[in-house]
Amino acid sequence: MHITKKQIKFLEVIYNKEITAAELCKKLKIKPNENDTIGGCYNALNKHIDYLTSDDANEIDGMFEIRHCDGPICNNGIYAITSQEKTYIENYNRDSNRYIIQTMIALIAIIVVIVIAIIQIA
Repeated sequence: MHITKKQIKFLEVIYNKEITAAELCKKLKIKPNENDTIGGCYNALNKHIDYLTSDDANEIDGMFEIRHCDGPICNNGIYAITSQEKTYIENYNRDSNRYIIQTMIALIAIIVVIVIAIIQIA
């Protein structure tokens, strides 16, 4: 499964708390569609995470669920992450931390080698 950075950020926001489309737009700094007062946040958020626009393999459908309050599309729809995606986010964060540590170790090793080379030359 391939998930974009925008989708990961979105999932991280709803990881601990179910939240409405309007609140998600504020947290993710997404500008709602001003001409649509009923579903402007919902539509802008879904466009931002490519929900229903590029989901050929239905990968995004399993990430979260939306419980609508006032009809099929509204800014008050509650977004909740699925347990499968909670596991994905936990693994992603663990792997990201591991990558950062390995990068830091590599940088320290390069610096040490440079310092030793400078000492050897002098």
